Amino acid sequence: MVEKSEWKNSNDGSNYIFVGGSARSGTTLVQNILDSHPDIFAPGELNHVIEVMKARRRMLSTVKEHSNRLDGRDVIDQMARNSLDSLLLVPLKERGMLRISEKTPRNILVFEDLYSIFPKAKYILVMRDPRAVISSLLDVGKKARESKLPIPRNSLNLFEAVFYLSKSLVNSGKAIENIGGDLLTIYYEELVEKPTAITKIITDFLELQWSDEMERPGDVYHEGVDMMTEGDMSVYYDQASYQRNVDRSSLNKWKKNLKPWQQVYIQRHFEGSTVFSDVPYDFQLEGLGVIKFWADRVRCIVYELWVETIMLRRRFFSRIGRL
Repeated sequence: MVEKSEWKNSNDGSNYIFVGGSARSGTTLVQNILDSHPDIFAPGELNHVIEVMKARRRMLSTVKEHSNRLDGRDVIDQMARNSLDSLLLVPLKERGMLRISEKTPRNILVFEDLYSIFPKAKYILVMRDPRAVISSLLDVGKKARESKLPIPRNSLNLFEAVFYLSKSLVNSGKAIENIGGDLLTIYYEELVEKPTAITKIITDFLELQWSDEMERPGDVYHEGVDMMTEGDMSVYYDQASYQRNVDRSSLNKWKKNLKPWQQVYIQRHFEGSTVFSDVPYDFQLEGLGVIKFWADRVRCIVYELWVETIMLRRRFFSRIGRL
């Protein structure tokens, strides 16, 4: 347990870790690894962080409209800090740990906003092969249908999954560019292949001593397990998959789950993305002959035309509804 004198009360975010990325990218595994460190408290998803930051954005828009309010931005920023301190600093002090990690994949949407009010916080971005992410999203949609639970929009179909991931990667690229050295990018594939090396990189980044417990997050009880495995959340995890150790079992599942034409569709959207410049993923399609490749490419184009038709119909009827 750390001394209370090590807690920061200056609202600079020194005790905070924010984890984000796309859904199904491995953010939960990273959070559980952090929670396995004796000096880090990493509960389940709070979900309120992004709502606080969205409220801050709305309030700041009124300051821009009323530019004579010279102290408006400072007041609004302090309100946002105080709100997040209530969510994060209070439970951190109760547990007597050094850092608290807040993981919600959607945090990536507000990483830059958070950085503007918490410049001393640490930010962890989790990245994963887009094909694996999309395959997992589609699997969530399948589970939701079978369980008669609400289907998350990003899991409805291939188009929605690709659209969602594209937006997430845009925000990831902005965060990498603008936050700089206070942001650490973790690639899921590297984490499961080299857990010791990557967890040491994480603790170096957080300026903490490494703990071998981080290699075995499945051996540690995590407070978020019930919240993350019950009700609507059960389409994402059961207790066994949530409370698991680092393993390679899901690395290549997408190769079995995605049909060739779906792989072509994903390739067309993500091949050459600058976000993957450090660890480029190989989007070449394996085992497809020339005829098969072009047949699947045609099917992919037909699917794209079908999607465009659906979107045009939605816009048309939406406009009629507003008349």
